[in-house]
Amino acid sequence: YTTDNGAGCIQTVDIDIIVDDACAGEVAPTLDPAGPFTTADGVQNLVATPAGGTWGGATTDGTFDPSALGVG
Repeated sequence: YTTDNGAGCIQTVDIDIIVDDACAGEVAPTLDPAGPFTTADGVQNLVATPAGGTWGGATTDGTFDPSALGVG
């Protein structure tokens, strides 16, 4: 920043601004271990911390049905 008082006095001062990624310092989410399952097992509730995230892949609501996907 530079100022001029109109009487020949020009002064400048600098400041360093650091921008970090929004996730810097945040703890990554964790998943509780699950499986192995058999096709005879019922619907399983998957658990993650913190709660409230979005599941993807074979489930969108945090439940998993081993019989629906079959072996593999």
